[in-house]
Amino acid sequence: MYIQPTNLQFTHDGPRAPRGQKCPRCRCATKNHKQCKLRTCTYRPCCFIHSRQVSVAPAPPTPPKKEICIFFLAHKGVAQPDMWESWKSHSTVYKNRVRFAVHANTDIKEHFVDRYYIDNQIKTAWCGASLVYAFQNSVREILAKYPNVRMIYLVSGLCVSVKPLSALFQRGKFKTTIWKANHPKTMLTRIQKLKLPVPARKLSYHSQWLCLTRKHAQIIANYDFTNLEQANRIINEQKTLKLCPDEYWIASALKLSEVNFSEDVIDNCLTESARSQNGDPSPITWSSLSERKKVWNGRNRVFRTLQDELESAAEDEDETVMFYRKVSSRVNLRGIFSFYP
Repeated sequence: MYIQPTNLQFTHDGPRAPRGQKCPRCRCATKNHKQCKLRTCTYRPCCFIHSRQVSVAPAPPTPPKKEICIFFLAHKGVAQPDMWESWKSHSTVYKNRVRFAVHANTDIKEHFVDRYYIDNQIKTAWCGASLVYAFQNSVREILAKYPNVRMIYLVSGLCVSVKPLSALFQRGKFKTTIWKANHPKTMLTRIQKLKLPVPARKLSYHSQWLCLTRKHAQIIANYDFTNLEQANRIINEQKTLKLCPDEYWIASALKLSEVNFSEDVIDNCLTESARSQNGDPSPITWSSLSERKKVWNGRNRVFRTLQDELESAAEDEDETVMFYRKVSSRVNLRGIFSFYP
């Protein structure tokens, strides 16, 4: 009966005895035991026929690679679908590790929307609770559909990427990224005087355009927003107080769930935009790369083009800017970056 050796070394022509050892059966000193003629030689399986009997332990299973999901909360569809597909396919290393998901109102007919559509039965409108509930329902479906997704990036239908896909995987340890800020002191004082079903100190502003780790996305997917909805109703009944659910419910829900913001959350938003005046409620919508518009730069208004804005955002070395909005469907982005060929 064939005896499986326990210390075989494998080469291209089969197993052989360890260097310097003799055959324990026939005591021959040959180093290549293909030359051993005894059928009882332990190392004789290095011949082609008997090497088939050598069993090799199966390799441990390779852990699944981490994936990310770009989730478009797009009321009117995605303005630059071809550019997003080009951005994805440009990276040969990471293109199979990114997922797209789109929520759009049901009357939108578009190939990109149809291909990646998430049907959560909610018609959305700006500054309403519908945005949060649509996001929550979509997150539930993303988590269930893509078990390897570890980060969900929320973007609008008018967003474009200013960094290659690889930049999203090379940002280091995945962390929730959410621009957060407490209410202004005067507003917080007024809110604290109201009888709310949640602690006023837990309420926190944030940018709607955020990203969540899978752990935090699961918190949002299972969170009951009833108390925050009641608080929002009470706050908005005041004539001089107005809060939009999509700008504070997510961060507030995480705080109410005792998420450690100092350790688990990066204090910035990954989506850049431009406004024509300080305090404008909505960013500029660009319709051309070369069109010059007056943009507020933090100190005064200066003339800028969309190309200026995109190139400035792309030069950000701190990896705090990954996307830019609002870019309409009329803008031709081909050639501005290598990943938009």
